[in-house]
Amino acid sequence: MDESIEPLRRQAEAFRQTVAQGAPPVVSARDGLAAVRLAADIVEAIKHHRWDGDSSGREGLGVITKDS
Repeated sequence: MDESIEPLRRQAEAFRQTVAQGAPPVVSARDGLAAVRLAADIVEAIKHHRWDGDSSGREGLGVITKDS
């Protein structure tokens, strides 16, 4: 696979080939589902993370702003 191509474009092309030409998928359904579940778990952990280490500190995604 050509590494000079943007990753999202490469992903879209691989998907197109799977659908249009019956090529085998690059990632199995099981691995894809595991990746989505992991990403969801990471987001949930960030939502509840106590950035200052205590209950009175900053918590969750609200502490991330453009001005930070």
